[in-house]
Amino acid sequence: MSKHKQVNESDRSRMADRNKKQSMKPSVRVQAALARRTFDRPPIKHLAVAEVDRRLSEHFGVRREADLLDCLGHDFREIRPDAPTANILAMYEAAGGVK
Repeated sequence: MSKHKQVNESDRSRMADRNKKQSMKPSVRVQAALARRTFDRPPIKHLAVAEVDRRLSEHFGVRREADLLDCLGHDFREIRPDAPTANILAMYEAAGGVK
């Protein structure tokens, strides 16, 4: 049993609502920041060791890495050369593409 409080559905719903209320898509936010244009909030990049990710996943009650990143408001997505092509295209489309 984890000694950390589990996030209930109400908490998870509030986090999702908070993320939906952002006025910019993550890809637009990152591009605006890189171009030194105005953005709604600073882009967030989550990077942690596996143990921290495991504990955060337990805390938020999520299993998939993508769900954890959503809970944390993560704006960046990785496209790795070792990922299968279908995954690269799905990640690219999920991130809103690059215009």
